[in-house]
Amino acid sequence: MPPTIQSDGSSYASVNTAVGQAPLDIATSYFQTNAGDYGLVAEDFENYIVKSEYYSQHTRVTHITFQQVHKGLVVENALASIAIDNDGRVLTAGASFVPGLSGSADTPVAFTAGVSAVDAYQHLASDLGLTLTDTPSVVTVSGDLAQSQVLSGSGVADANVSANLAYIPTPTGVSLAWELEFGVASELAHY
Repeated sequence: MPPTIQSDGSSYASVNTAVGQAPLDIATSYFQTNAGDYGLVAEDFENYIVKSEYYSQHTRVTHITFQQVHKGLVVENALASIAIDNDGRVLTAGASFVPGLSGSADTPVAFTAGVSAVDAYQHLASDLGLTLTDTPSVVTVSGDLAQSQVLSGSGVADANVSANLAYIPTPTGVSLAWELEFGVASELAHY
């Protein structure tokens, strides 16, 4: 479980107000200033994308979620979330970023995966005990850094399969992997 600092209803994770500052700026500053509370250093909060940001009219709280990025690719399950009240105070915050990724070059580079997206899909189907009806094929390929592809479902997926390169956390840092997204064909799904 990632370290989390939470309000108990009578206190805030930060007591300083930041009226007039943008919630995104408050969030970034908070995580960089308090990085040690999460087993990280300030630089670990320099490479991210904003996964979501929304303001609740009812509670007057802005909720922001960051996803860590390394060398131009997302790091799966490496998230930081924060809730900021209307006065700019941090109500709750939590982070599961992978430490130590900031020290390496964060310039996007071309990647060569150890296996193809098709091979990864075939292995996954096999590991799940599912049988492909034919060999998956690449339907489309994008020219982006994540080498995004659409694969045929081949009788396992209810539609096409989305494949993207991403990093996954490991005990020693991160490893390059294929992220595959698909729904299982209804005739294979067991309820």
